[in-house]
Amino acid sequence: MLKRLIPARGPIRLLSAFLLALSIAGCGFAPLAQTSSEAQLSALAKSDYQLFVLPDDGQTPVLKAIAEAEKSLDISMYIFSSPEVITAVADAEARGVAVRILLEPGPFNPSNPNFPLPINRRAFDELKAAGVNVRYIKPRFKYLHQKTILVDGHTAIVMTANLSRSAFESNREYGLINRSTSDVTEIQAMFEADWAGKDFAPEDPDLVVSPVNSRMRLKNLISRAQRSVVVQVEVLGDPEISRALGSRVKAGVDVRVLLAKFDGGGTNERELKELQEAGVTKVRFLNKPMVHSKLIVVDGEKAYLGSVNLTTNSMDNNRELGVILREAPLVKRLSKIADRDWAAAD
Repeated sequence: MLKRLIPARGPIRLLSAFLLALSIAGCGFAPLAQTSSEAQLSALAKSDYQLFVLPDDGQTPVLKAIAEAEKSLDISMYIFSSPEVITAVADAEARGVAVRILLEPGPFNPSNPNFPLPINRRAFDELKAAGVNVRYIKPRFKYLHQKTILVDGHTAIVMTANLSRSAFESNREYGLINRSTSDVTEIQAMFEADWAGKDFAPEDPDLVVSPVNSRMRLKNLISRAQRSVVVQVEVLGDPEISRALGSRVKAGVDVRVLLAKFDGGGTNERELKELQEAGVTKVRFLNKPMVHSKLIVVDGEKAYLGSVNLTTNSMDNNRELGVILREAPLVKRLSKIADRDWAAAD
């Protein structure tokens, strides 16, 4: 994404970006290799990308972005249940912001797959009563599993996290505040297409979109690794991805896979067997924080984060969105967090 960095968009937005960074402890910026604090602040203000990490940073990044919206908020969300975020969105509508929300009508119920979770009904009803233009996505995908917030058409928040209490308080999640013009323009176009129930064909090489290109781009990201691949995902269940990881092991690449540890086992045990059969032996499970992230770091130089799990359904049937990052400070921080979680895992 460095190739598309654009000049700062004026003093007001620079100040906003700077204040946001100050308000979120350690929000994605490892110490920059400059000799003065003034140079560091200048680099910070000009960056188009900021990272936040959950549960460390809590709801602050999301609530602040919503509070700063002046013209529009467009949200695509799998689960929307946080009372604080519901209130913040209703407040934005009340002050004249044009709000549109796309929700998944029936999130998967792991306890009974035949009965979808009704978890989005409260948000739908409360937001509708507040005058918000909210709708369930048309049934064109298995699930709307995307987790994205667009602010004023110039900022896209791309997350692994749902807008839920568990995401903010107990899960390992990542979010990217993205102001890259080409990224945001295409993500906005994707929202408009989904809002209208039309097809969308992404062109930006750094956007990972299901069901269009996520399988190809994530497989290519893994297959080009020369030294290391770090995977941190809730679930992994796709033979082609497992084989791609195994082929890297056979090529001498250090491959580590961290998965969520579920009480009672079951989920991910089959995936562990599939990985082992492919030759991936460095696999661990983390119980706390709950791994809900979808992260791949390659050679310590590139990273993917977004809503796409490494499962067949997520790549081939859902509406999903993620991004590929190349900014060194962000990739470095993601690597450090992944290493810390790896050390704490079984």
